[in-house]
Amino acid sequence: MTTSPAVHVGFVSPSATWGAHYDDFLALVPDGVQVDIQPLGLYRTALSELAEAGGDHLAKTTQLAAERGWAGIAVMGAPMQVQNKDLADRLRAATGVPVTTALEASTAALRALSAERALVLTPFEPSMNAMVGEYLGSVGITAVFPDATFGSIAQAEALSGDAVYELAKSALMAADGVEAIYFQGARLNPLGSLDRMETDFSVPVVASNLAMLWHLLSLLDAPRPGADCGRLLRDWPALVGA
Repeated sequence: MTTSPAVHVGFVSPSATWGAHYDDFLALVPDGVQVDIQPLGLYRTALSELAEAGGDHLAKTTQLAAERGWAGIAVMGAPMQVQNKDLADRLRAATGVPVTTALEASTAALRALSAERALVLTPFEPSMNAMVGEYLGSVGITAVFPDATFGSIAQAEALSGDAVYELAKSALMAADGVEAIYFQGARLNPLGSLDRMETDFSVPVVASNLAMLWHLLSLLDAPRPGADCGRLLRDWPALVGA
């Protein structure tokens, strides 16, 4: 006889493909929690296509939540949110369950870690970074971006854990007075070097997928992870204002 998990949540991605970074993330999901990662296939080549995909995202995610009995939903991908600013609220109204997003969860994590100025590392082009920075500024987080950006998301995804560490180290040395490092865009995968970065750089490191896990489970008052990967999951700070 099988038993259902205590908490069943959905992480929905606008991408059409499964990335290896998902495996690293799923390894940190606690016992008693089931995470469905669902690629929705909402764009083919350019992230700007997501500006027209809000309706499709809403319809597909609402159907999936009903079919699979999700207790909460995480909307992956900052480019989805910054180009569809009402999507999360529409999902909350349509599904009646807690909903978080990459940006909402990560800003909540930065607040919980007492960081108001963050070095933001993404695999995105400058125009998308500008939209991310605008969102962060609107909620009181000062975003500092490195001068160099990637030529493509695939270029960022190909980096090893050591290369991600060196990227963060170089960007941090050039940044002024940041209180945290924030990785937005899981294809620039910091999970393999996150603990090392926090130890060596003496600042907390927020990774968007881990922030969504922490935020959604906190909203659901669900079990916290037993895995030790970074200060956010290790200390499991309370939501600010909760």
